[in-house]
Amino acid sequence: MNKSVGTVALLGMLLSLPASAGQAQANPADWMNRMSQAVENLDYQGTFVYVHTLYSGEQSIDSMRITHINSASGTRERLYSITGPQREIIRTDKSVKCVFAEDRSVLVDNHVGRSLLPVLPLDDVLSSSAQYTLKMGVMGRVAGRRVQAVKIRPRDQYRYGYTLWLDVETGLPLKSVLHDADEKGSTLARLMFTDIRYGDAVDHSELTSEVPEERFELVSSPIPKTRAVSPDQPPRWSPAELPSGFRLTSHNHEDRDNGNGMFEHLVYSDGLATVSLYIETLADGQQAIPGLSRLGGMNAYVQQMDTLQITGIGEVPEITVKTLVNNVRQVAGEQSSGGD
Repeated sequence: MNKSVGTVALLGMLLSLPASAGQAQANPADWMNRMSQAVENLDYQGTFVYVHTLYSGEQSIDSMRITHINSASGTRERLYSITGPQREIIRTDKSVKCVFAEDRSVLVDNHVGRSLLPVLPLDDVLSSSAQYTLKMGVMGRVAGRRVQAVKIRPRDQYRYGYTLWLDVETGLPLKSVLHDADEKGSTLARLMFTDIRYGDAVDHSELTSEVPEERFELVSSPIPKTRAVSPDQPPRWSPAELPSGFRLTSHNHEDRDNGNGMFEHLVYSDGLATVSLYIETLADGQQAIPGLSRLGGMNAYVQQMDTLQITGIGEVPEITVKTLVNNVRQVAGEQSSGGD
């Protein structure tokens, strides 16, 4: 893991799902379909308050502003703080650039650095074997607009639950709450827009940062795409046990040039929750720093196995990252220079 869990992790845990304009739907599946269909076309801009629980148990409150534009040339998004230490993230389809105050740490991970409003894979979440149940909630008002609550509840302890308050006109989540695995469990994070605008009302000039370019850090994939393994090549290392519903969705492996180690990245998902596993050979004399870190619902867990450092990161409960990390084994028939 490049750095400890920090503000970029905030993005990974902000589950929110936009949708096209239309009338309120009769059931949660209809709402999910509306949201998924419009996610690539909706332009929006607004200010929101984000409250999350730190590992110490204390709460942190951030006020932030976001501008998100979709066009023929791709997606552009700028997220920046308007209170507290200076933090800013600019994302396109090809890269994520970050700038933070010196006292803030950054977590670099492809899935944590995704758009604030990711696409929901409906086939997984709405199937008969899904690990979640969907329920309609009550109507209300957020940021001066009518909203409809939709509840997403986990069937076991290995994933979180969510409540989303969706703009009746557009489907955009104007408020979201991340719950512990138990429906009556503690609230881990809350997001609420205080103002929102759509379409032609979005000011495109807010996509341009006032921060000098040299202050940004470019966040990219830890493995170049040109060196990624083919989809049919199996992992060399993987968990011997997976929580129900999770499956391997992405895999990259890289042998180091000096022949003294390797790096493997595996991504597991149940269709909604996602966990990244990083398995890396430690340098001679290097020791991993084991333990758990948390920001809101984002957990990162590190363990050392022989000469390997194994790191799990995801917006999932502590038990999930620990289960995956502690069960990593070398795949039968595969040879690796990392843990022999």
